Amino acid sequence: MQQDKWAIIWDMDGVIVQSAKLHYTALKQVFAARGYPYEWDVFISQFGRNNKSIVRDVIPTATPQEVDQMDSELISIFLSLVPGNVALLPGVLDWLQRFQAWGFAQGIASSSPIENINLITATTGIQSYFDIMNSGGELPPKPNPDIYLQVAQSVHVPPQRCVIIEDAPVGVQGAQRAGMRCIAVETNHPANRLQGATIIVPDLSHLTVEEFTSRVIAN
Repeated sequence: MQQDKWAIIWDMDGVIVQSAKLHYTALKQVFAARGYPYEWDVFISQFGRNNKSIVRDVIPTATPQEVDQMDSELISIFLSLVPGNVALLPGVLDWLQRFQAWGFAQGIASSSPIENINLITATTGIQSYFDIMNSGGELPPKPNPDIYLQVAQSVHVPPQRCVIIEDAPVGVQGAQRAGMRCIAVETNHPANRLQGATIIVPDLSHLTVEEFTSRVIAN
């Protein structure tokens, strides 16, 4: 472990890009095909979790094979919706460049399938900023801290010198469980649902260097 190095661990959906409506469209379509209604408020309460976890919640009787099939369908639909429908959220590129210039390690820890991560980072031209991109695979879903700890281990940075950027309550909770600092953005949830984060901002364009150095990585 490099005790004097910092790492930034990025969530993707709602942090790097606003893809909530694309995920909702895919989920609604897959569930409707099986006779299950799916409303936006339910989706938002689940946003930040992986496909299989959401599927099991909505259709508790689904067999493992059916869960896998729906996961495959969700990935396919989502990938078809990405072209022309995603763009970097405000402040993201500035902070990616700044962290790189400062020599920070950077990784993605997203509940999205790796296919989604690869396409979005390629489409937005940001793949080169990341040392690792992790979808968690079969790891326990957020708010379990496993995905964050795995990314930290991969970049050889101890948890106490990792900063997670998240937009969902489960992500903030996961950061706390991992013993990491957390910047929360209000892309999909209001500040009162993101309590426990080190700092909460409307989006990353509102985060100043002074705030980052004095409130996030100080001490």
